[in-house]
Amino acid sequence: MLPFTNQTGDASKGYIADALTSSISADLSRIRDAFVVPTATAFTYKEKNLTVAQIGKDAGVRFVLQGGVVASGDKLRISAQLADTQSGQQLWNEVFEGETTNLFELQDLVTARIGNSIGNEMVIVAARESEKRKSSPKVADLKLRQRGLALKPLSEDTFNQRESLLHAIIKQEPDNAAALAQLANLLAVYASNFLDEKSPRYPYIYTEAKSLALKAKTIDPQLPNIYSALAFITSNIDKDNAEMLRYLEIVLKLAPKNPGSYNDLAMWYFYDAQPKVAIELLEKAISLYPTAPHSSITGNMARCFRMLGDNTAAIAWGKRFIDTNPTYGFGYANLAMAHANLGQMDKARQYADEYKRLVKANPNNGYSLEKLDGSESPAYFKYYNEHYLPEWRKAGLPE
Repeated sequence: MLPFTNQTGDASKGYIADALTSSISADLSRIRDAFVVPTATAFTYKEKNLTVAQIGKDAGVRFVLQGGVVASGDKLRISAQLADTQSGQQLWNEVFEGETTNLFELQDLVTARIGNSIGNEMVIVAARESEKRKSSPKVADLKLRQRGLALKPLSEDTFNQRESLLHAIIKQEPDNAAALAQLANLLAVYASNFLDEKSPRYPYIYTEAKSLALKAKTIDPQLPNIYSALAFITSNIDKDNAEMLRYLEIVLKLAPKNPGSYNDLAMWYFYDAQPKVAIELLEKAISLYPTAPHSSITGNMARCFRMLGDNTAAIAWGKRFIDTNPTYGFGYANLAMAHANLGQMDKARQYADEYKRLVKANPNNGYSLEKLDGSESPAYFKYYNEHYLPEWRKAGLPE
């Protein structure tokens, strides 16, 4: 990472660019399996007039992040760009605006957004190259492929590929805590979203997920994926919502700059029939990575706004969800209900028909009507019976 340049015209504000450089470098170093050139080393390039390719060769790095700070009165504009030193291609760029009166808040926001954005871009590029080396059994290659797939919406296909890659990593490195935790979380998320509780695979997958999570915990208890997996397990198997909340709060404490931490906690509040709290958490998740929020976040926004009775907003978010998840039935069911609530029955039938088509094509993917099991909060039990179930039926969705 190159030092951010002070383009304010005021040398006394150079500390802003230097502080950003230090903060972002520290944040990028949290990207697993990535090496970030120490800040002190990076500052030696501050006055050198080198091309991206020259810097890559000289510093031995694949990617270069650079940017600058421009000021006008109390207003600040911070620009950042990520480039590939081998191809010279610009992979990502973004501009951030704020005020000097909220400098620390702006710095935290910029740091988090850059970390979330370029971390993904670097994984995508490296994973594509790794895919070309299919004959290579190296664990580093397997990790990159798995991480590249993790950036895609979860489906039967991506689940099978990721599960296979993670098992391959663990076979070569049985005590790889990160891989153990990732596989535990992947299995738990998959079972929660794609399997019906009556499926014979349902308890088996959760049992395997719990075993993997507990093994990872004995090796490295600071991995967020451990507690994310345990949260799903305690909710779906033990039916212990209080313990689930405790695990989700641990996840947020360990990974406060990961949008997924806020997304999962938001869903706990959704199922406690507190959509306003859930939306606040989802908005925080989006603020950390606004250019491409994870698809589950948009889908959960749709659910929360429908719970609030704002069906117009639910439809807007629902359409964003199916744009990136065209084969996931839940999104069409949500849109069918929202349109039915607005009296737009033609639209409701259109989405309900697509939902039915997906259910017929994938009968075991957990797309059926949500059923209560007695572990729900009293508030959600009331919402389900007074709103959710009648809205489902009004939309013409199958039971």
